[in-house]
Amino acid sequence: MKNKDYERLEAFFKEHTEKFVERAEEKAPFENKIRHTSNVCENMRTIAGELGYQDNGFYKAMAAALLHDIGRFRQYEKYGTFSDADSENHGGAGAALIRKMNLLSGLDQSEQQQIVHAVAMHNSFRLPADLDKETRELTNM
Repeated sequence: MKNKDYERLEAFFKEHTEKFVERAEEKAPFENKIRHTSNVCENMRTIAGELGYQDNGFYKAMAAALLHDIGRFRQYEKYGTFSDADSENHGGAGAALIRKMNLLSGLDQSEQQQIVHAVAMHNSFRLPADLDKETRELTNM
């Protein structure tokens, strides 16, 4: 993954989330989730930098951070809650959205799978024991 790929995802995130804010009667929950994602991205920038991630690995980590809660926006609009127990699993919903919209097209297949799996499992209590090392590290970050 390259910087241009990440910039494309940032543009998608901004456009996608702004639509929810525009449609919402109560904008604060969506705006708070956008700020949360920005904070997660800043934290990931620090973590990935401290771990020595560069280029491909760095932008892959940033993409996982940016997209980790992408399923929350439709969740809140549809159900009026951020509670997975009272609605749907937002990690799985986010992974499905990424696949449906083909957001990671142009990336290596393994990169796509790692990011999608990290998004799908970021809210899991326990990661599968047989998860590959790179996906496990990305999800844990």
